[in-house]
Amino acid sequence: MLTFVSILIGILFLGVIVLVHEFGHFIVARWRKVDVEIFSIGMGPKIWGKEINGVDFRISAIPFGGYVKMKGDNVSDLNTSDSNTFYGTKPSNRILIAFSGPFFNYVFAVIVVSFIFFIGFKSVGFLPRVYVDTSKGINYFALAGIKSGDVIKKINGKSINSFQEIDYVLVYNMDQNVDVVFERDGKEFSVKVYIPKNYINNEGGLGISFAAKPVIGSVFSGSPAEEVGLKEGDKILRINGKEILFFNDIASVISESKGEEIVIDIARNSQKLTVKVKPKFDEKNKRYVIGISPKVFDDEVVVTERKVSNPFLAFVEGFNFTNGKLFEILKGLQLMITGKIDVQSSVAGPIRITYFLSSAIENQMALQNILIIVAIISMAIGIFNLIPFPGLDGWHIVISSFEVIARKKPSANVIAVIETIGFVAIVFLIILVLFNDVFNLVVRDLKLFR
Repeated sequence: MLTFVSILIGILFLGVIVLVHEFGHFIVARWRKVDVEIFSIGMGPKIWGKEINGVDFRISAIPFGGYVKMKGDNVSDLNTSDSNTFYGTKPSNRILIAFSGPFFNYVFAVIVVSFIFFIGFKSVGFLPRVYVDTSKGINYFALAGIKSGDVIKKINGKSINSFQEIDYVLVYNMDQNVDVVFERDGKEFSVKVYIPKNYINNEGGLGISFAAKPVIGSVFSGSPAEEVGLKEGDKILRINGKEILFFNDIASVISESKGEEIVIDIARNSQKLTVKVKPKFDEKNKRYVIGISPKVFDDEVVVTERKVSNPFLAFVEGFNFTNGKLFEILKGLQLMITGKIDVQSSVAGPIRITYFLSSAIENQMALQNILIIVAIISMAIGIFNLIPFPGLDGWHIVISSFEVIARKKPSANVIAVIETIGFVAIVFLIILVLFNDVFNLVVRDLKLFR
C-alpha cells in the first residue's frame, strides 16, 4: 500500500498544477484591472490565509482543486457596470482571463519538459518481443499470423524500439487496421492487424505481453516455490509434461491445475531436476500462483537516454515533445467522444491522479520521469477546463464569445441564470468525478472486489 509520504508528495504535485492554473487566472485578471478577492489552493473551509494588497491568499481544507474569486463573478454579488468586476469588464478580457488558466498549464508543461531535456533523463523498457495469449477470446495479432517470440519492428511506419511503445501507438488507432512489421528468425514480415475499440479497458487488453524467457528471476519469501527449493536462474523446461517456451506460459498452466500439485522440470547449471509444487490461491489477483517472477536479461532491456546540453535546443525539444503529447491528449478526447474509449474508466479525477502520482513515487520512478508525468497531467487538466461545460473555463469563453459576436451584454438576470446553472453543474461534475475515482480505484485499480 502507498505510504503517507508518497501520498503527500502526490498531493503536493497536484497542488502545484492547480497553483499554476489559478495563477494564470489571477495574473491576467490583475493585468486586465479586474479585482481579485480570493486566491485559494484547495476547496472548502479556509484553514490558513493572509491578505496581501486586498487579496485573501488562502489554503483550504480539501487538498484537491482551487479557485480564484474575482469581484462580481457570482450570483450573490453580480455587477455588470463596474469595469473592475468580472462581468463588468469587456468580454474580450473575460475570454483572456478564462483562457489564461489552461494556457499557463501548457506553458508550465513546456518549461518542465524543456528543463528535463536539458538535465537529461532515461526511459527503460523491454525488447518489443511479444507473447500472444489466445486464452481470453479473439486475439487479432494471432489472427494476423503473429506468434509468440516475434519482434515488432514498425507500426504504421513508426519504428518500435521497446515493448511499451507498442501500446503508446496502438491506443490512438482503436477500431481500425494498422500495418505491423515484425521479425521472425531474422526475416521481416508485414501484416494488417485490427485494433478493437476500448481494448484498454478490457481485462485481456490486446492479448499481447512482453515475451520473457522461462528463467526464474526471483523467488518470493514464504512461497510454495521457495518451500520446494526453486532458485533464481532456474530455467523451467516443462510443467506437467507441457513444454514451457516462455515464462508467460507458466501462469496458464498453473491456473489449469486448480490448486492441485504440479510437476516442474527445470535446468539448473548443467543439472536437470524435477520438483513437485502445490500452488496457493492469491486472493488479491484471484488466481493460483507459486511465487516466482521472470528474469529479464540485459539484452532484453531497452534504455533510451535523452539529454540536450544547449538550452535553446532543449527548449525546442521540450516544445516539440509537449506538443506531441498535447495532440495525443486531444486524440484521446476524440476517442472518448466517439465512444472508442469508455469514459467512465478512462477519466481520472483528483483522487486517481494523486494515486497514480503517489504510486510512481512509491515505486521509486526517476524524478525526471515523474516530472514529465506531472507536465502531461498539467496539460490534460488545462484541456479539460477548456471543455464548454457549465462552470469550466471553456463555458466562460463560449458565453463571452457570443457576447462579442452579438455586441450586447446580457442582463444581470441572464447572468444570474448562467452562474446558477454553472454552479449546479460544476457541483454535479465534482461529485460525479469523485465517485468515478473511488469506483475505479476500488474496482479496477486496486481490485478490492475481485
